[in-house]
Amino acid sequence: MLCSGAFANYNFQKFLEYDIDFHLSIAKGSHNQIIYELLLTSRKLITHISKSGLMGIEDMVGVDIEHVAILEALRARDPQRAQEAMALHMLNSNKRYKLS
Repeated sequence: MLCSGAFANYNFQKFLEYDIDFHLSIAKGSHNQIIYELLLTSRKLITHISKSGLMGIEDMVGVDIEHVAILEALRARDPQRAQEAMALHMLNSNKRYKLS
C-alpha cells in the first residue's frame, strides 16, 4: 500500500497529500511539463474536489489499490497494463465523484 500511513488513524488530510503527490509523480514521469504544471497549479482545486468524493476508508483503500496497480504496470514497463489500470482508476473516480 502506498498510503498505509494515512490509513492508520484515518488521516484523510495525509491521504490527500499522498494522492496529489502520486499524481504529480506520474505527471513528472511522463515528461509532459504542461500536464505537470497544470497539476501543480491546480493542487488546491484538486484537493477540494477530492474531499467532495472520498467519504470513507473504503474509498481511500480503493484509490490506493488503483494507484498500486498503475505504479506496478509502469515499473514493469507494460503500457497495456498501465492503460487498463489508468482506465479503471478514471472509471472508479467518476463513480466516486458521481460524475457518471
